[in-house]
Amino acid sequence: LGLAAKSLPGAKKHLALPLLTPEYLLDVPGFARRYFRELFSRFPLPSAVVFDNFQEIPEDSPLHPALAGAFSEIPDGVHVIVISRVDTPAPYSRYSANQTLTLVDFEQMKLTVEETQAIVRLQHEADNSTVERLHAQSGGWAAGLTLLIEQLRRGVAAEEIARPDSLQNVFNYFADQIFDKESLEN
Repeated sequence: LGLAAKSLPGAKKHLALPLLTPEYLLDVPGFARRYFRELFSRFPLPSAVVFDNFQEIPEDSPLHPALAGAFSEIPDGVHVIVISRVDTPAPYSRYSANQTLTLVDFEQMKLTVEETQAIVRLQHEADNSTVERLHAQSGGWAAGLTLLIEQLRRGVAAEEIARPDSLQNVFNYFADQIFDKESLEN
């Protein structure tokens, strides 16, 4: 986050964010509040911060209480988006209770047929039956739809995309992404 803050418009490169030094280890939540207060003060308004793959943080991690406290420092005009495949851990329950946290589940994120139609038609000419086929094949999942549209753009017939084995290409893409990431990290 410190590196990202340096790239903010108007960032003062010489002003580093606080560092978690040994004297702060006894009060990590307090440190996190000060850190995020300073970080958020540097954001142009409006702004958003996205924490992706939140499910990767173990439920008993000390990061959760630290972030839960830090989120109390979010000023008006800054939005924090947390993307996770699991329910929100207990330290964040007060944000749900006071309605400053809104959960958006997969059902709400799925594309409607109309949204699918608009996206498809921005990138490729397609009739209604093709759009409906792509919507059904992607299950309303935007990333899946994008990959299916790319197949159309490469000349794969819509009828071929609708075949169950065509999903293998979508699976292969994501498997490659995951395995490439794993090999880079190891």
